[in-house]
Amino acid sequence: MSNVRSPKKVSSNKRERPQKKAWRRLVERSGTMKPTIWIGKNGVTKTLIEQVVAQLKANKIVKLKVQRPIAESESIQDIVNKILKASNSSLVNIRGRTFTIYKQSQDD
Repeated sequence: MSNVRSPKKVSSNKRERPQKKAWRRLVERSGTMKPTIWIGKNGVTKTLIEQVVAQLKANKIVKLKVQRPIAESESIQDIVNKILKASNSSLVNIRGRTFTIYKQSQDD
């Protein structure tokens, strides 16, 4: 009747914990960020994707805001999916017409 955990459980928890903490920090950081890219009436264009990729390369995390005219003609989820696929990134957070994406650098 000892309180010793099995080594298998301890090691698996150690692997998951840093990832969860890192993800939580990303979500918290995304809440305090201001959008750096606005998606206007032209929608998702090649130039927009190039800008997203450049900012992801420099900062790893980018916050985008969809303006009303495009949000009324196309769903936010479709816009997010196009950008995620084109930039090969992950969605951190989405709130209304604003969303944050993250791309882990090659070094990490």
